[in-house]
Amino acid sequence: MEINKEFIIGLLHFVLPLIYIIYLFFAPVKWDPYMFIWFNILTLHWILFNNECIISYIHKKLENPNYKMGEDVKVKDMINVFTKIMSEKMAGMLVDIINYGTFIAIFIRFFIFKSIKPIVMVYMTLILFGLYNYFVRTNLIDKYPLFKAFISIIILYNLYLIYKYNIKK
Repeated sequence: MEINKEFIIGLLHFVLPLIYIIYLFFAPVKWDPYMFIWFNILTLHWILFNNECIISYIHKKLENPNYKMGEDVKVKDMINVFTKIMSEKMAGMLVDIINYGTFIAIFIRFFIFKSIKPIVMVYMTLILFGLYNYFVRTNLIDKYPLFKAFISIIILYNLYLIYKYNIKK
């Protein structure tokens, strides 16, 4: 198996969700506000990078120097890592399971420990993240550009609330 830059980037993209899962089981609750900040910034970065993760963008740019951000928002770098050992369809399903499973696992932690105050902020973020992903996957995101602005404002407000109620005690 040839290891190249694209493979390493895909592996990195796979390892980051594993860090979330390790965090879920081993990190102290006092770190939850910082993880929640990271999660909100991650979502905001997808919005700012035209519905694309910066890691995937770098991978696609290495494959095709003419690639324009947001042309294809599929997570091909992780899929390429898994196609070394399974079919492309199975790899795509595994990537979806990793992405959504990690997201759900993090929020289960926030619900169990109720470590983020006010808890309504967690519900709001969960709903908006789900809607955002639905809009991206169904290409509705381009039809309703104000939706991105709305989510961005909510995320910024979340960051303020996290600071006010969870960090600046």
